[in-house]
Amino acid sequence: MCAEFCDAFLLVEKEATPTDPRPFDLLLVDEDKCDYCVLCQDLCPEDAIKVKGEKRGEAPEIEGVVTVDDEKCTRCTWCQVVCPYDAVDIKKQFEGELTLIDVNVDKCDPQGCHGCFNVCPSHLWYVPEDGTKIAIKADYCTYCGACVNACPKDVMKVTRTKVHHTDIPDSPWAGQWRDAVDSMVTEKRNYPDVSRTLEVEKEAHKEHVEVEFPQIDGSLLKLAKERIEKAKPLLDVPNLRKMLENDTSGNVKEAFHKRIQKQSEQ
Repeated sequence: MCAEFCDAFLLVEKEATPTDPRPFDLLLVDEDKCDYCVLCQDLCPEDAIKVKGEKRGEAPEIEGVVTVDDEKCTRCTWCQVVCPYDAVDIKKQFEGELTLIDVNVDKCDPQGCHGCFNVCPSHLWYVPEDGTKIAIKADYCTYCGACVNACPKDVMKVTRTKVHHTDIPDSPWAGQWRDAVDSMVTEKRNYPDVSRTLEVEKEAHKEHVEVEFPQIDGSLLKLAKERIEKAKPLLDVPNLRKMLENDTSGNVKEAFHKRIQKQSEQ
């Protein structure tokens, strides 16, 4: 907070890691820029700064609003871990456990593969400095199982024990919804009985035949459009519409012709 209000403070940034998620390493003070206004001392929520100087006014009140985009948040809990005031409380979609399979860890190639690193939404994988091939910060895991699907050597295992979800309303498909939710834990799905399904023989492949489109005579097309425009108003005549439904095509043609000829004479 002090660095946001005063140029005399400098936060040294560093890359956050699963073992140390803090985005800053050190806080430096440039006393050549400090005018000893005591503002930083008044702003610091931890009373970690002491300044001998002249107070030139009251520190501003800090207010704001925090919003979370549910479409982007993966419930990885990094923000919960970093926040020094326990202001964040996250409930994950799943409860479970992420474990490494010891007999397969030696097969892991973290330098060449990076499959789990690339797919993990929580960025919990890292290579430790003690020589171990790979390690995890299990608290960040959302138990999505992406790493299991990406790993070619079966190095890890994800076990879900519970699914947090909204209430399933009573509906014709409620049973299928409950079964789908349960399958996220049991990894077993009850599929519909298809024993009475009829199998239809596959149709033989038909050779494609090119269709030659007819040449359109522009003059005839224009004449046809003109006649259609003349006939459109006649469709609103009840008697003619009744003839279209019940009478022969010859009688309908004759009736339309008489009506059009009568309109032309008027």
